[in-house]
Amino acid sequence: MKTPRFHSCNVLHLEAEERRLWGFNVSNNSVTAESEVVTPPAEPLPAKQVAKKFYTLWRPKLNVAWLPPDQVFLRVVQLPAGEFSELVSMVELQLEKLSPLPVAQVAWTIELIPSSTALADPKQADPHLPSAPSPAQAAPDAGAGTAVQPARDTPATEMQTVAVIIVARNLVEEFLGRLEGQGYLADRLELPVLHQLLTVKAEGDGVWIYPVTMADKRLCLTAWWQGATLQNLNLLRLASGEGWGEVFAEQLTQIAWAGEMEGWLSVPLRCHLVADAALAASWEQLLTRWTGQPIDVVPALAPRDLAALDAQRATSSQTRANLLPPEFTTRYHQQFMDGLWMRGLGALGVLYLAGLVVYFSALQVVNFKQHMVEAQVTKLHGAYTNAMQLKARLQVMQDQVNLKFAALECYKAAAELLPPELTLTDLTFQQGKTLTLHGDAPADQANKILEYNKALSQVHVAGNNGPLLFSKVLPYNSTTRPGAGGMQIVWSFSCELTQTEIE
Repeated sequence: MKTPRFHSCNVLHLEAEERRLWGFNVSNNSVTAESEVVTPPAEPLPAKQVAKKFYTLWRPKLNVAWLPPDQVFLRVVQLPAGEFSELVSMVELQLEKLSPLPVAQVAWTIELIPSSTALADPKQADPHLPSAPSPAQAAPDAGAGTAVQPARDTPATEMQTVAVIIVARNLVEEFLGRLEGQGYLADRLELPVLHQLLTVKAEGDGVWIYPVTMADKRLCLTAWWQGATLQNLNLLRLASGEGWGEVFAEQLTQIAWAGEMEGWLSVPLRCHLVADAALAASWEQLLTRWTGQPIDVVPALAPRDLAALDAQRATSSQTRANLLPPEFTTRYHQQFMDGLWMRGLGALGVLYLAGLVVYFSALQVVNFKQHMVEAQVTKLHGAYTNAMQLKARLQVMQDQVNLKFAALECYKAAAELLPPELTLTDLTFQQGKTLTLHGDAPADQANKILEYNKALSQVHVAGNNGPLLFSKVLPYNSTTRPGAGGMQIVWSFSCELTQTEIE
């Protein structure tokens, strides 16, 4: 499956009295510290930093949580080298023998442990991390129990060292419930000490001691290397009162005897302590008395640097150890997708309601304007009616005035423009609008009738600058009949007067 290109990563560490949340930007397989938030357990985590929004679909965010190591069991097994899925299947076949609890009641995962000669230098893993001193160094991985040794007839070069991480399922579910209550949906559940183990080069044989600091408990991780191979991991739970040092020395002795009997430990034994300055003084004195030799002290990575290393390895798929049960991953993804759908539908609902508000607001404005116009129309209705009545009366009076002169103008135009060759026999003025002319003419004077018709269509009132007397002059109609002087043309046509209206 293709690994997503993460753009950010959060690492959460829960302690008894405080919580630490580191935020990192991820770019080109390198991480850059962005923020560090320290809050009391009762306060909520910054939702803007840990919550996943719709933009994480194309800018993936990884949420990592550190599981407290006090309830974790670790085993080391040697398996034939193969693909990661094949190694998981081989471990699953041996799980009943490896797990201290029934298989149905545990959550487990594996981490591949290369030989000490193949372990990377921390500066190569992350240039921002402090470099380890040159003395022999080791990397811790949590484990308790006897290592499963390879078959004697199998070459060591064909074997793969695998650390099996086992934790009670009810503890994982309880821890995830706490995270969910604080709004943190983890994508990975890890043990931070594994990353320190895998990034420090262990030179030579011996035991590497990793004190683990917790508020009310004292833990210690021991990693036993022999022949460049991690042979055994032990997570020792020490008493918190007086005399814990003697108990711890006795536990180391018992593990060393078991290693000698099984053949993976040789003497003399060299001891390395990986701790900060505050713990190194008391632990170094105790280990010196136990071994009788000087102790190589290696500064442990600070929590911030360890978080940066974890973020780099998780986002670049350098580690596959994840204790988060698959069903939680599926549920968190479904919850995220459902949240996106609900937020999308909510946004559409808000837009729809906003559209309705805008629509009804605009409708109210239009209705208000309509009411204003109707009010103005009602207010002007009486004046408008009176004005129309006055206009109609004026029009009647104007028509009466026009009719007084229309007949005279028509008679004058008909008489003055009548050619001598034509005879006007009848002139009719109908309804003050239409003038009809009747006459006759010799058969060879038909063109004079046409000229007369055209001349009447061009008559102006009050000179050439006034309006036309006739708005329309229809073509003439004619018939031929015999007359006293020969054949005669009887003609007629109508002219419509131009009407003058009051503005």
